[in-house]
Amino acid sequence: MNDDKAQQLVATPVDLPEGTLPCFRIAATHPSQGEVFVTIHGLPGSRPASNRNTISLWLGSSPTPDDKPLDTTAVQAESLPTTFPYNYDFGLLDYSITYQVSDGPETMCAIAYLSFFPKIAGFPEGVSITIRDITTAMIEIQYAVLPGYSPLTGGNWIGLWSGIQTNPGAVDPIGSVVIPDNQTEGIVQLQNLKIYSGLQYTLLYFMAAPKDDPKRTTSGAAAYFLAENA
Repeated sequence: MNDDKAQQLVATPVDLPEGTLPCFRIAATHPSQGEVFVTIHGLPGSRPASNRNTISLWLGSSPTPDDKPLDTTAVQAESLPTTFPYNYDFGLLDYSITYQVSDGPETMCAIAYLSFFPKIAGFPEGVSITIRDITTAMIEIQYAVLPGYSPLTGGNWIGLWSGIQTNPGAVDPIGSVVIPDNQTEGIVQLQNLKIYSGLQYTLLYFMAAPKDDPKRTTSGAAAYFLAENA
C-alpha cells in the first residue's frame, strides 16, 4: 500500500453473461488433414465481424507477430461464442491457430495448439489479467501474454472503468497504465485512483496503443469485479 490514507479492499469477481469469459479462448477440435472446427469464446459485448477480428494459422507452437502466418481468415460471426469449420491442407506437423482482435497478428490474444503429435503442455492459451492487491487508491495487476509476444512493442496497456464496461470507446478510463517492457508476464500498478467500496469496476487489457486503436476495440482480456471492504 503506497498511500497511508488508502484503505484495503477486496475485489470480488462479477458473474458474466452465460457463454462469455473475461478473456479470449480459441479451440481447434476434430482435426483432419483437410479441416478443423474452430470455437471462440470471448468478452461480453465482443463484435468480431465489425471489429475486423481474425484467426491466423501458423507453423509451430510459438508464433510471434514478426512471423508470417500460413493463412489469415476473417471471423464472420458478430457475437461470441461461435464455432465454424476451417479448411486447410494440413500436413503431419505442429501448427497453432491464433485469435486477433484486429486484422493484424500484432493483436494476437489467444492460441490453440493443433498437432498431429502428442499435445504440448504448459504453454499459456490466452492473454490474462489478475488482481493481486487493491486499495481505495491503487490496483496491482498481474498480466500474461502469449509466448513470443512483445507487449511493449505492441503498445499494450490496461485501463480501468467504473461499472461493467463493454463499450470502452464510449468513455475514457478513470485510470490506465502502459505495459513497460516486452516480458510475457509481469506486474503493474494503477496509481492515484479513487475506488469506492460497493461499486463495480472493469479492467481491460488492450493489445494496441491508443493512437492505433482510438475506438478501443482491441481488448484481449478483462477483469470485472465488485470492490468491497476487506
